[in-house]
Amino acid sequence: GKRTATCEVTVSSKAVGIDEIEFNNSNEWANKGDSYYVEYSVYPSGATDRELSWKSSDPSVVSVSDDGYVQCLKEGMAVITASKPGSSKIKATVEIYVE
Repeated sequence: GKRTATCEVTVSSKAVGIDEIEFNNSNEWANKGDSYYVEYSVYPSGATDRELSWKSSDPSVVSVSDDGYVQCLKEGMAVITASKPGSSKIKATVEIYVE
């Protein structure tokens, strides 16, 4: 005979937010003129809402774009902070020393 099966699919539009941000290194050394994406991870790894805010403690030494791309402009040190928008607790920092 003929058999049929049914299944119910529930689609959730709820975004999974970031609980933790972690840089691969706590500090990095770079040369003046270097530019690169800072390496980091977010948890949970299945987070769908991965938007971060980026900030440099001294943009004249190291500037950072909205997507974590740093440019080392002159010798010195700057702290780069990545944070979850709207949350003061979910953030991470990396110190970049420019030679």
